[in-house]
Amino acid sequence: MKRIKLLVSVFAALALVGAFALAAGAETVVLFEDDFDGYLLKDHWVATGAIEPFNRVEVFDGALEFEGSFGNEGFGVWAKPVFELLDGPITIEVSVTRNASADWQETTIWFIHEWLPNMDPWVNGTFLRVMMLSQGRIVIQREHGRGVGRILAEAQGWPPGEREDVQFTIDDENYKVVVNGVTIAEGAHDLPFTTGYLYIADWNSLAGDIDYIHHVRVVQER
Repeated sequence: MKRIKLLVSVFAALALVGAFALAAGAETVVLFEDDFDGYLLKDHWVATGAIEPFNRVEVFDGALEFEGSFGNEGFGVWAKPVFELLDGPITIEVSVTRNASADWQETTIWFIHEWLPNMDPWVNGTFLRVMMLSQGRIVIQREHGRGVGRILAEAQGWPPGEREDVQFTIDDENYKVVVNGVTIAEGAHDLPFTTGYLYIADWNSLAGDIDYIHHVRVVQER
């Protein structure tokens, strides 16, 4: 009997060692990164939606600046690489300072299936996004164009003017959102695709309210 217990303990220990070995063998690959040092890199991004002459999407003093004009408009940047979730979960890391305060203003991080820099992504896209709202809320939303979708989770946001580090992790089944090292939402997303693009945008910003994106990085566990 003692021998059986000993063998069970040995096998359990070996299984635990094996699990740690598998975890240790995982590789983190940096797929995309930008510190916005100098100017908006054309081989990294496509700026879109700044139709009015006073809407700004530009790099200045080490940050990407979003500034609106009259509100009720969306504008932002599309990252050029396509990301494949079947290769492993990706984490979109965005360091952001929100200052816009108009009602229903939002800064958003999208993982979107379609490449739509010349079209309205909300109308034409299938996506999962993290919405940071002026009302002090963070909403994780899964949509299939024209509002056909659902809110997956809501969480408390933060006051304007504070720099926050947001991590948006997605695999082929689940998502997780972490702010400053604290998980604020996670669950299943039910996306009907595994390849997609990164889109970072502002909506309904007014002149003088500048939102800053300080750093963007996309990593993948393989």
